[in-house]
Amino acid sequence: MVATGYAKRFPCGQGEQYALIGEFWTQMHAALPDVALYGVGYGWENDSLRYLIGTLDGSVPPGLTIPGADYLSLTLPEEGWEIWQCSLNNLSSTYEEIYAVSPLDWEIEWIDQQCTLQVHRITG
Repeated sequence: MVATGYAKRFPCGQGEQYALIGEFWTQMHAALPDVALYGVGYGWENDSLRYLIGTLDGSVPPGLTIPGADYLSLTLPEEGWEIWQCSLNNLSSTYEEIYAVSPLDWEIEWIDQQCTLQVHRITG
């Protein structure tokens, strides 16, 4: 599975990533209003994470002007994903439950009537 889109690094020490990533979603929806977008979290380090917004089918074009974002493609694992669902209002508490089990190496999010989260845990 390959995710293609635009990525930025966000601080997440005090939960500020939720508002900042929300602003990033607003930018991406404005740039691609008719595209079904996914969010991919990865690269956690020093109380920050990388977050890509794009598609899993390669349909996001390069050359968009998204301030502070890099265009890239990520190869994601094909297997080993857990699926979680929650409302947008419960996103933070759902992630607390997810992280209480073990760290992640990947997360995929998409929002329609609810939030659907696919998480892939670090394997040793």
